Amino acid sequence: MQEKNSRHKGFCDHFNNSVEVVEHCGGSLVDYNDVENELTVDSLTFCTATDEKITQAKQILKDKLLGVSYLMYVEGIKFGNLLEDVKNAYLTGVDQ
Repeated sequence: MQEKNSRHKGFCDHFNNSVEVVEHCGGSLVDYNDVENELTVDSLTFCTATDEKITQAKQILKDKLLGVSYLMYVEGIKFGNLLEDVKNAYLTGVDQ
């Protein structure tokens, strides 16, 4: 969580460094089932998808996960309006 008196740049750097550490240690932010579900959007499976499509699906999922995670952990007072707008857009079905 971002502390109230911390700078946004410092929090962003810490967040990105944490992601890099997980990946450097061999971890993955997305799992097999999520990638398979993402591939079904294009009517593909692991057997029918190219390596490029699988890589794209993993990147899309990673971007979505990091976006949501980032918004969950930023300091609410500084980003309250943005968080409220994103929440309202989600509830009304608007994909931003």
